[in-house]
Amino acid sequence: MKSLALNIPVNRSLRMTCIAAVVALATGCATQSQTQGTIGAGIGCATGSVLAIVAGKNAAGGCVAGAALGGSVGYMKGRQADLIAARAAAQHIQRTAGSNGSTVQVSARTQAVAVSDRVAMGNVSQIEAVDKMVVNVPKSLVVKRDSRAAETFGRIGNYVSTANTASVVTVKADNESEFRYILSQIQSGYPSGRSPAENQVQYRFEPSVRGSQVSVEVAHNA
Repeated sequence: MKSLALNIPVNRSLRMTCIAAVVALATGCATQSQTQGTIGAGIGCATGSVLAIVAGKNAAGGCVAGAALGGSVGYMKGRQADLIAARAAAQHIQRTAGSNGSTVQVSARTQAVAVSDRVAMGNVSQIEAVDKMVVNVPKSLVVKRDSRAAETFGRIGNYVSTANTASVVTVKADNESEFRYILSQIQSGYPSGRSPAENQVQYRFEPSVRGSQVSVEVAHNA
């Protein structure tokens, strides 16, 4: 039996309807644990496939091209959003815990934007992205299991669990008992029902040089 190839003309209105439907579906299926880059890649793949099909071209090729573009743009937008969130968390910690001797610092890095992504990123050649956040808490508050220290650690947990990019959290404390306490307080800050995805947050213990402060460093992957 011979197969029949049907050349059905597709007008612009129908094309846009298809694209809108696929994008809505891809967005709706995205879970909260997915990153901006993953969501962007999924939407880019879906949209690229539709465009390829209605143009009479290969859907797989359209998916690959769309995913590459959508993923990179989504990733960069996620890094920008994380920087804003990190600064907001730092302001909250400084406002609520600054009087007890806690300090917090957020650093950023400059990231180049590929030429193909510049229109989607607002016609810029580079962006400011989150690098790391370092929080120092007086050791005396940790030893006393002070509620002010617990609130600070909880705020860190809220930030890392909702960030778009993966991070490594290094806790510098005197011993593992302190580390376990700090870790439990960080994790208590996770929003209800929203634990970070697997490998989204990794925790490390690093023995500190005897001093007056405990340090928590949140370093985001490049």
